[in-house]
Amino acid sequence: MEQIGFKDKTFESQEAFRLILQATSYPGKKIQFTNDYHSLENLNASSINIIFTLLDLDTNVFIQSAQESNISNFIKLHTGAPITKNKVESDFAVVTDGDLDFDSFNEGLDQYPDKATTLIIQIHSMSQGEDFVLSGPGIKNSNLITLSGIPHNFKEKVNANSSKFPLGVDIFLTCKNELISLPRTIKIIN
Repeated sequence: MEQIGFKDKTFESQEAFRLILQATSYPGKKIQFTNDYHSLENLNASSINIIFTLLDLDTNVFIQSAQESNISNFIKLHTGAPITKNKVESDFAVVTDGDLDFDSFNEGLDQYPDKATTLIIQIHSMSQGEDFVLSGPGIKNSNLITLSGIPHNFKEKVNANSSKFPLGVDIFLTCKNELISLPRTIKIIN
């Protein structure tokens, strides 16, 4: 029988939450999950840790993937989170492939900016590819990240998203057991 969720629910969920919080506190800093034994054909360990930690019965999830059915079944089995076909209704979006339009997701409301969608975007690499220099709250001067397998016009999309602050989506980039957080306050300056 397949293991449902974390093997050691208390310890692993606390550890995963701490690492997600650390990534969010230090935008652009690469964080590694230590429990990378989880696997699914189209979900990496980092995405699965976020799913196990942040999704629940009250979290609407949109899935953009060639393996949408498998991922949907996995999320429903492990978290009970409802799956939605409407991007605007989603609290989280899991994106494993295809291009992405940030504007099509919930950007929050002036009174409730926290109601915006959080995107979990799987990419190919966090050590090879195109260099991006980040600036914004949580970054002392600037932070250089290297990414490949990102959505088309990624820099322009991130900067357009940032210009809407306090509205806009928040982004988790995942690759294998690695995580980089790009809150809506972050800009790509080069």
